[in-house]
Amino acid sequence: MRPRILIVKIGAVGDVVCTMPMLGGLKSVFPAAHITWVVGNSCAELLRGHAALSRLVEVDDAGFFATSPLTRCKAVAQLLRSVERCYELILIGHRDPAYALALRPFVRGPLYRVVRSRGNTWWSKPVFIPPQTMHEGEAMRSLLRAGLAELDRRDDFPWAADFSHIPDSTHDLPAPFAIVHVGGGSNVKTDFELKQWPHTSDFIAKFTSSWAHPLVLVGSPKDRPEADRFLGRLLGQLGSQQRNRIHDFVGRTSLLELVGLSRRARLFVGPDSGPLHIADALGTPAIGLYGPTSTVSWGLAAASSRMLSEAVECSPCYKDDGVFPACPYAQKCMVNLTPDRVLAASLQLLDATAHP
Repeated sequence: MRPRILIVKIGAVGDVVCTMPMLGGLKSVFPAAHITWVVGNSCAELLRGHAALSRLVEVDDAGFFATSPLTRCKAVAQLLRSVERCYELILIGHRDPAYALALRPFVRGPLYRVVRSRGNTWWSKPVFIPPQTMHEGEAMRSLLRAGLAELDRRDDFPWAADFSHIPDSTHDLPAPFAIVHVGGGSNVKTDFELKQWPHTSDFIAKFTSSWAHPLVLVGSPKDRPEADRFLGRLLGQLGSQQRNRIHDFVGRTSLLELVGLSRRARLFVGPDSGPLHIADALGTPAIGLYGPTSTVSWGLAAASSRMLSEAVECSPCYKDDGVFPACPYAQKCMVNLTPDRVLAASLQLLDATAHP
């Protein structure tokens, strides 16, 4: 059997990483399947050249999340022009019903999507995932399991992201090295300032005093002003040996280069974000800093990863709905997460994973 299967997961980076294991799962059940994935331009690098994909459809993800109705309509029209009409199964990894409503008249075959509330309609088959009750990766696995049941196939399949199509980093960095993600993460829809850890500068000073190897700073171009602000002050406080071990790549790496760097790193430290989930999926020892977001929905899965958070009554405030509320508590969930605690966890993880 060679079914034609359509996956719709446009973004963001962490969401795409959580959905990538779907490709290996599908291929294990249908080795000859023709799989098409609709993805946003900002995340497409992660999937180009993937061995399990027959076709990659890249769409304007900025258009899908634009405030202008006209711009959003143009993005949807681009999607409809790109997809074919002959899929036996459609898997939509977005909770917004607009994706299913737009595709239903144009494609045949059962259409499954994840939803937050119970109910069924003629235009889609929902997979019920209430907010903050299941990890995003597990939600995508439930979506695939439901789709395979439609085709009368087994629900036991491998579940792991495959990055083998992405080459190692060409940056000439002596191993071992650690990575720190500056900023809170961003995508075409929003900037996640609430996830930004305010003690990054103090942590770097303490970490470079405790670990005599290179430290690589990564982040998006939008994090560049924040990096310049604290690096200008920090580098003047450090000794020459510490300064020489810091490599500033903030805003200067592509998504593929970030994957290559993270694959080689001994440690990754950063807030809940796409880069953190890339490191976790690669099996790189990772320290995830959590505050506004749920460790249930967006936690780390690898045995070599650790999650740190503070027990404050307002955390997590993000309800998995794409909207970060304004914080009336001066970001105390992240402020209370001290650099000493993160340093201790980082050094313990480095020691625990030194001899796997």
